[in-house]
Formats: sequence, structure tokens, C-alpha cells
Amino acid sequence: MRTCAPYIERSDGQEVIEKLQINKTKRRRNMKTTTLSTKLIMAFAVVVVLFCAVIGVYHRTVVSVNSSYKSLIDTEIATADHAQGILKYMLQCRRNEKDFLLRSNAKYIDKLNGNYELLAGKVASIVTLANGAGDNKTAESAQELGDYAKTYLEKFENLADGMKVNGLTSSEGLQGAFRAAAHTIMVELAKFEIDVIETEYLLLRRWEKDYVRTNAKKYRGRLLSSLEKYETFLKSKTLSTKFRNNQEKALAAYADAFLAYESSEGEKRTAAYNAMRAAAHDQEKSLKSFYVPGAARTVLMIRRHEKDYLLRRTDKYVKRTESAVSELEKLITSSGISKDEKENLSDLLENYLSGFKALVAQDTQNKVYVAEMRDAVHKIEPAIAAFLAKAEEATKKNADTSAGQVRIALIIAAIAILVSICMAILIPRSITKRIIQIITGLSAASEQVTSASSQVASSSQQMAEGSSEQASSLEETSSS
Repeated sequence: MRTCAPYIERSDGQEVIEKLQINKTKRRRNMKTTTLSTKLIMAFAVVVVLFCAVIGVYHRTVVSVNSSYKSLIDTEIATADHAQGILKYMLQCRRNEKDFLLRSNAKYIDKLNGNYELLAGKVASIVTLANGAGDNKTAESAQELGDYAKTYLEKFENLADGMKVNGLTSSEGLQGAFRAAAHTIMVELAKFEIDVIETEYLLLRRWEKDYVRTNAKKYRGRLLSSLEKYETFLKSKTLSTKFRNNQEKALAAYADAFLAYESSEGEKRTAAYNAMRAAAHDQEKSLKSFYVPGAARTVLMIRRHEKDYLLRRTDKYVKRTESAVSELEKLITSSGISKDEKENLSDLLENYLSGFKALVAQDTQNKVYVAEMRDAVHKIEPAIAAFLAKAEEATKKNADTSAGQVRIALIIAAIAILVSICMAILIPRSITKRIIQIITGLSAASEQVTSASSQVASSSQQMAEGSSEQASSLEETSSS
């Protein structure tokens, strides 16, 4: 009775492994059965394909790099160049602004406007480039930068108009108006600036007392010298005509009384001295009616604080100027000058002070314009920096991309070279191996042929010997 072999069930994995081994074995048989010419053609085909791939990748890299750099130059680099131009013209505008503020010369207004036009042209160029490249964000940023620059220009124009209102020179605008008022005040007060005359009057009375007390010649000489000086001071063109006439009349009476005093004795001498005193009292009364004590000093203090403000533009000098004006008004009010003269001087002070306050108010508004200008500039600078940073980033990114493509081309070229080297090593080996196999086969076949020939020769000899023996047997048979 036949026994059946046990049935072993195989898994799917084992079947797949067996199929792979069978396919591998087939590929080896196919490679062994592949002719030499086919192997050579396949090897050269692989090398040609690899080098074609290298050439293709290189061409693609060159085209891509050229295209990238052209796009970079046409957009990002051009945008950065225009941004640099914006920065340059913005700095020129700031320089013109500072020159105008320092020198108050209207020519810098025109220069600033010219530089702004160049700046606006650069902004328009960036907007055009960005729109052409489809970069809406950059176009919006450039437009926003242009708006900041326009705001800067508008505020500068407001500032320039405000400074023109104040006056670009000391004779223009509000500055010219309150300066003219100050000069008028000084001219009017000059009529009452009799400090020197008052001092000389006091000296005259001193020498008079000393001479009457001592009758010394030195005091007589000093008294006569004071009389000459007094008369000279009265010839000043700034004095009021009325004051001068009153003083000259009293001074003449005093001089006549002094001469009478010197040439008389006793009661006549006493009467002459009393006449001298009466004339001196008339002088003093006239002095008091035309004298504003401390006016000259106070006016100089007003002008000093005014100049300090114009130089420094700080509020403390405004307060000092107003305080000095108030002090002068008190001096005028408390003086012995006439009511009409007091009102005239008060009106002049009011005109001066109102002009000065108007200038201060305009300066306050100008400071607002300056602050708004600076705010606009401080917004422009970061926008320019953003354009430059974007161009730098794009340049770096483009360089990195180009370097990556070059690396890929070099890797493929290296692979092609390695494959070529491998082919150069393997193909000769394959050829020599087949030749050796052929030679070995031919040698083996030759040996087989030689062996077979020897066997044939031996068989032929044996056959010949057999035939000879048969012939001898036949001869013997025939003989018998």
C-alpha cells in the first residue's frame, strides 16, 4: 500500500520570496546570455543619459539663475535703489529745513520743494515696479511712504508761512512791527532820558554849596564847568523842545544870578544868592515834570529779554519781557510827565506787547508744525529701512536658491562621473572574462579533439592489425 507524503502549507511570504529569487535567477541568466555588444551599448547609453541629464540640469540652473537675478535686479534691487534715493532726498529736505530754520532765508523753501519732487518721483517709481511685479503689499507701503512725505511737505509749508508771519528778517512781519514799536518807544522816552542832566544838576548844586561855604577858587571852577556841561547836554536833539526851553531859561537865570552874586556884597549878595536858588528850583521842577526815572534801564531790559526769546524761543523770556513792560508802565504812570504823554507812551507799550505776544503765539503753532514734521519723518525712515531689508532678504534667498541648484548639478555630474568610472572598470572586466571563458572552452575542445583523434588512430591501427590477421588466416585456409 502506497503512503502519501505529508502536505505542508506554505505562507504568502514564502511564495513572494521564492518568486523574487526566481526573478533574480532569471535576470542573472539573462545577463549571462546578453551579448557583449548589447552590454557595451547599454553602458554607453547610461553614460550618455547621465551626461544629458547633467547638461539639462546645468542649462536649467543657468536659465533659472539668470531669470532670478534679472527679476531681482528689475524689482528688488531697483526698489532698493529707489529707496536709497528716497533716503538721500529726505536727508536733503531735512538739511534745507534746518538751513531755513537757522537762516530764515526763503531760498531754502524752493530747494526743499525741489528735493521733495525728486523724492516723490522715486516713490512713484517704486509703486510702478511693485504693481508691475504684482506686489501689492510693496505698492501700498510705497504709497504710504509717499503720504508721509506729503504730510512732511504740508507741515513745512505751514511752518514757512508761520515764520513769514513772524518775519524772516527783523524788519518784516510781526517781528518788524513790534521792533518798530520798540524803536518808537525808545525815541519817545529819549525825550525824558535826562539822567545825565539830573546828575549834572546835582553836581552844580554841590559845587554851588561848596563855593558859597568856602569861597574857594577850585569850587568856583567846578561850578562854571558844570554850567558849561549842563548847557551842552541841553543841546541834545532827543530832548523835548518845551523841556529844553524851560531848562535854558532857568539856566540863564541861574548864570546871571551867579555873576551878580560874585560882583556884589551884603544884602545884594544875599539877594543874588536867593535868585540863584530860585533859578535852580525852576530847573528841578522842570526836571521832575520831564523825567521818567529808570525808563532807559527798563527799556534796555525789555529789549534784552526780547532778544533772548528770539534766540532761544523759551517761555521764561516771554514772562521776563512781559514783566519788564509792566514795570516800565508803572514807571511812566508814577512819573511827573503830562497825562497826554503818559497815554501816548502807554499806547506804544501796548502796541509793542501785543505784537510780541502775537509772535509768541505764532511760535507756539510753529512748534506744533515742527513736531508733526518730525513725526512724519520718523515714519518715513522705518519704511525705507523695510524696503532695504526686503531687497537684502530677496538677494540672500536668490543666492541660496542658486547655490542649491548648482549643488544639484554638481551632484548629478559627480554621479555621472562615478558611473562612467564604474563602467570603465566593469566593461573591460566583462570583456576579458568572456574572452578567457572562450579561450578556456577552445582549449578544452582542442584537448577533446586531440583525445578523440588518438582514439581514432588507435582504433584504426587495431582494425588494420585485425585485417592482417584475417588475411593470414585466409591464406592458411587456402593453402590447406
